[in-house]
Amino acid sequence: MTIELESRTLHANEEMKIPENQINIRSLEVTNDFAMNEKVMGFWKLEKKWYNATVLEKTKSGYKVVFADDNLVRVLGLQNLRQKTSR
Repeated sequence: MTIELESRTLHANEEMKIPENQINIRSLEVTNDFAMNEKVMGFWKLEKKWYNATVLEKTKSGYKVVFADDNLVRVLGLQNLRQKTSR
């Protein structure tokens, strides 16, 4: 799920703190989509860690992604995907 705040997009697992006096939402659009070739973070359950991945395609059960570190391809549900944040 994403929430569009003017020109900023937040995905379901991403946080953004906005001072109360600066909140001005003009339109609200909710979507559960990641784009093909979008750089994301995928949760690897066995190691309980988030890893860099790239979305290959949307499937019936989630998104097919390829993990950057080892080129493993897996289908992950939305709960195991989040937008990649730059830090």
